[in-house]
Amino acid sequence: VGKGKVIPTGGFVIEEKWVDDKWVKEGRQPVRIEAPTSKPGVTNHIQSTAIYRWSGSSWTFVTATVGGSTLVGMPNPTAEEIQGALTTNEQLFPRQVGTWSKIIKVFTVAVAEDPKASWDSFKAVEIDMLVSYATIEGQEIVTYIESRRARFMRDGESGPFTKMMVVRNTAEAKQRKAITEEEAASALTIWEQSFVDTIVKKEIPTFRSLIDACKFAYDTLHSDLSDEDVKWTLFWMMTSEYLESKSKLVPNQFGWQFLEGALEKRADFKRMYPAEFQYVRTSGDYIYFARADGKANGQCRMFFVGPEEAESPASGGGGGAKGAGFLAALGKAVGVGPTSSGGSAPAVSLKPRPVVVTHLELPVGNY
Repeated sequence: VGKGKVIPTGGFVIEEKWVDDKWVKEGRQPVRIEAPTSKPGVTNHIQSTAIYRWSGSSWTFVTATVGGSTLVGMPNPTAEEIQGALTTNEQLFPRQVGTWSKIIKVFTVAVAEDPKASWDSFKAVEIDMLVSYATIEGQEIVTYIESRRARFMRDGESGPFTKMMVVRNTAEAKQRKAITEEEAASALTIWEQSFVDTIVKKEIPTFRSLIDACKFAYDTLHSDLSDEDVKWTLFWMMTSEYLESKSKLVPNQFGWQFLEGALEKRADFKRMYPAEFQYVRTSGDYIYFARADGKANGQCRMFFVGPEEAESPASGGGGGAKGAGFLAALGKAVGVGPTSSGGSAPAVSLKPRPVVVTHLELPVGNY
C-alpha cells in the first residue's frame, strides 16, 4: 500500500460491482499508513483505503485511495512562529463576515491553553484560539468571547507562518452596554479606523463657481500627481452624502465607487480629454467639457454646499445642497456659463466657503 507501517482501522467490506461487462467481487480495507518523514521522531499518518479483487481463489491488491494525513510528533507552534500571521485585522477578522464587520475594539488574541495542534503538513497547522472583542450593534456595545479553530500556513517547511484562516468559531456575548444615538453614529469600527489612520490631508482651494470646481477635479485627474495623491484630493472634495455619516471621515458605498472609479478610469480620461480644460456648457448642476476628438462631451456634476453645511468633512459638515431651484439661483449668483464675449463671467465668492464635487462622470461608454 505504501512505504511505512500499515495498520487496519476498520472492517474488511465486500461488495459486488459491475466492471467490464461482468460482476466482480471487490474488498475494501480502511488503513492508516505510518510513514517516516525527514524530521526525527515525526511520522506521517495517512488515511487510506486498500482495494482488492477476488480472483477466484484469493484476494489480489488493485489500488489504494489516499485521504487526509496528519504529522504525529510535531510540537505546538510557538508564539513567534504564528505572530506574523496575526498582524492584520483582515486575517484575524475577515470584514465580510457578519459580526466581525462591526468590531470596534479587539481585546485579546491568544492561543488556547491546550491548542490541540494538528499538522497536515510541515507547511500548515490547525490550533485552537481564544479571542475577545467589542462590537457596535445598533445603540449597544457588545463584548464577545470567541473560541475558534484557526489554520496557519507558511511557504516553507520551517520558519514563521504568514497566513491564517478561521476554520470554525463559536462566539458568546458576555456583556451589553447601551450608548446614545450620537455615540453610535460616531463610533468607528476597526475597518473604519484603519481607513481614517491612512487619511492624507489635502488643501482644497476656494471655488467661486461650479466651473471652478469641475476644472479643479479635471486638472487633478490630468496632472502628474500619483494615484494616491489624486485619491486624497478627490476624497476631500466629497460631500457628506458620500460618507457613512457627518461625524465620520469614512466613504460609504457610493463614496468608494466614486474614488475607485476615478482611479480605475484615470488613464482613459487622460487619453480621451485634452490637457487643458475646455468648457462647453452648463445644464443644471452638470458642467460639460470637450473631448480631444471633438465627438461627445464629458461631464461632471457639482454641488455647492449651503451656508449651514459649508464646512470641510473634518469639521463634520460637507453635505451637498440639493434642489434645482437652489442650483439655478447659485448659477446666476456666481456667473456660471459663458459671457457674451465667450469667456467666463466674473465669479462672485460665496460666504462661507463653498465646498465641492459630488460626482465626476468619466468615460464609461461615452464614445
